[in-house]
Amino acid sequence: MPPEALNNPQIATFPSDKPIVKFDYVFYTPKNIEVIEWRIVDQVKQASDHLPVMMKFRFKD
Repeated sequence: MPPEALNNPQIATFPSDKPIVKFDYVFYTPKNIEVIEWRIVDQVKQASDHLPVMMKFRFKD
């Protein structure tokens, strides 16, 4: 998640059936990586007790 998402209380990943806790993250170095898109995947059948966090990124030159 980008830093601005960390303070958003509506972003939660656990438990997957009724998320109330922000528990899952993607760690990266902004100096080397540009985030193109990120989201919490909640449009799928339950595969875990956590919701997946997806991030599309590109390496900076």
